[in-house]
Amino acid sequence: MSDATPLLREYERLRDATNPQRRGYQLQALVGSLLGRSHFKVEGKPRAARPRQVDLFASRSDTVYLIETKWRQDKADVGDIDSLYTRLGAVPPHVTGLFVSHSGFTAPALERVREKSARPVVLVTGRELEAALRSDGDFVGLLRQKANSLLVHREVLVDVDVRPSPRVRRAKVSASDLPSSDRIFALPDGTRSRWLACRGGFGLFTFVPELEDIDWVPGSGFGVTLDIRLPVREQASLFDLLSQLATMGWVTPKGCWSIQQATVNWHGFGADALVEMLQSWKQRYEGLETHHTEEVCYADECEDGFYTLVAQVSAERSRAVWRAELSFQLRGVPLDPGPYRELGAHFELSDSVYFRPRSENSCIRRWPTGRSPELKPLASIVLLDNLLPGGDDEWVAGTVVENPFFDDDSRAKWHPEWIPDKISESEYLVCALRSWHPLGHPKSIYEFWDVEWASTSDALVVRAVVDWPDEPDDRPGMTVQLDWGGG
Repeated sequence: MSDATPLLREYERLRDATNPQRRGYQLQALVGSLLGRSHFKVEGKPRAARPRQVDLFASRSDTVYLIETKWRQDKADVGDIDSLYTRLGAVPPHVTGLFVSHSGFTAPALERVREKSARPVVLVTGRELEAALRSDGDFVGLLRQKANSLLVHREVLVDVDVRPSPRVRRAKVSASDLPSSDRIFALPDGTRSRWLACRGGFGLFTFVPELEDIDWVPGSGFGVTLDIRLPVREQASLFDLLSQLATMGWVTPKGCWSIQQATVNWHGFGADALVEMLQSWKQRYEGLETHHTEEVCYADECEDGFYTLVAQVSAERSRAVWRAELSFQLRGVPLDPGPYRELGAHFELSDSVYFRPRSENSCIRRWPTGRSPELKPLASIVLLDNLLPGGDDEWVAGTVVENPFFDDDSRAKWHPEWIPDKISESEYLVCALRSWHPLGHPKSIYEFWDVEWASTSDALVVRAVVDWPDEPDDRPGMTVQLDWGGG
């Protein structure tokens, strides 16, 4: 850790100390200082510790540790562990024991902790403590990992490597474990697909049918951002992340995504389809000129706003993940931040994660100036559930059109100020319809109605809305006009 150098020097002085009793007290203070650097409140509570003179308590939010330290030549034994359990019996049940023994623990001591796993006592050896001081290891994350191991698996972890390491693969996640989208692409030849490929480049953006305006609330302010860099190192762990988000209700049928390579973009609906596409990378790459990584951008809703997940994934057999970040865009700081803490605990995140106030509006909305270019539909976006009463027709809620501002390097194009720069990287635009119509009553031409977009810390989320001009064969009663997001 970046600020551990003074503590490391203190630890090295302790090794040269000649007074064992004083060294034990100083070790306890050192552990308290290490937790204090992670924003724990550290204090001695003599009354709670009776009959001992001093016990150290460290607390942050609902996490509280009762700390015992030993620096002896011999290992801590069952008697030492039982003494800590006795003192834990005098404090509230949510308090966790923390025992740091420089020389380690005997086998019977480890077994006693395992037997009493319902009241966790976290064991830390001198080797683990020194490693945390010498590297940028996450000491608080290590304590959390040890406590979870006791509560969930009744497993006592000692001499764990505290250096940053690749994520441990959890249970295998398949596409069928994730929610499906509520819409699908319908091609003119009758083909149905949950994704489309087109020419394009890198850009970290995706198209969405709806865009949450987090600023549309009473009072002043511009919402808040919560950015989380995740310790995801492999594709399977990326799938585990989607599964965890789904468990929390944050992967919904409205999820949209894009995968971007050097010359090709894939746009699609649903987290399950995204997993399938990432798994089928060999088939996608056949005959293509590829870069050594591909970029993934997924956007979806959460209770307080929306978020993007971006990742850089190796385009080779390893499918290593070089970067994975979540960026939540929220109306404000939630009264209950528990779900975000739960996500952090699941991935054993470091503690430098904060809600940051935005300094400007989240959502930008622009209308075309001058005459809108005519847009010919390449595919329709059909709702899988008929949301409208009184009819058996499938309804078209969106369309895919050729991007008139696509920049393929061979014919670089100017684009107007009312669209964001990044979408010039995609040959296709995936658009929402201002006015729905039955699939059996197609339209030949569309025009831009408006374009909305929001920038998260890592990506761009775009909602392009189109409508059609009046046509001679339009029949009364065959259209429905909906206005998503204020359009």
